[in-house]
Amino acid sequence: MTRSFAALFAAAAMLICAPVLARTAAPPDIQFSDGAVGSAAAECGTGDLCASLTLPGGDTIDVYNSGAGECQAFTLEIVRMHAGSELFHSQMQTADRHVTVEHKGKSIDCYQFENTFLTFDGGHARLGLFLSSDGSLFGEWSPGSTH
Repeated sequence: MTRSFAALFAAAAMLICAPVLARTAAPPDIQFSDGAVGSAAAECGTGDLCASLTLPGGDTIDVYNSGAGECQAFTLEIVRMHAGSELFHSQMQTADRHVTVEHKGKSIDCYQFENTFLTFDGGHARLGLFLSSDGSLFGEWSPGSTH
């Protein structure tokens, strides 16, 4: 019985931690309780727009994938625009975990991607970023928590 439980646990862990298959279509836009609208690309490679949030006043917040170096976290560019002018531009790195891997006969320290969640619009909108099996990212919007 313990052997089957261990196998079930290992399979569940692989599903949670493993990259998912690449998406072929963008998810539908989602409207939040304050009127903001979130949209996400089917996938976003280096330099691509991953997701956009249009705020009730017309400003947009765009999240771009700036890529990842070997054994490094992904860098994200977050840009807020108002009437065609950039109000805010910031970089951040995705969540990761430290791992040691074998590379060309040597052990090297690397960072492995972990699902990353960003909260926008005073807590109304939450963007999850996930890793596809092809190495690109994709995003999913969900309602945030405003308490």
